[in-house]
Amino acid sequence: MEGAVNGGRIHAQWLGLSAGYLFEGRDLAPILATHEIFAAILNQHLGFD
Repeated sequence: MEGAVNGGRIHAQWLGLSAGYLFEGRDLAPILATHEIFAAILNQHLGFD
């Protein structure tokens, strides 16, 4: 497998890196709750609503 990663896209709301948006003043804050990811998996792949 070769080649570069086709990046440059953001699949969420991007708030930036200014101090007001950082978690504990140093890390990117989470912007997507994990329960939303699991709900999408259950709905799309297993047919649960």
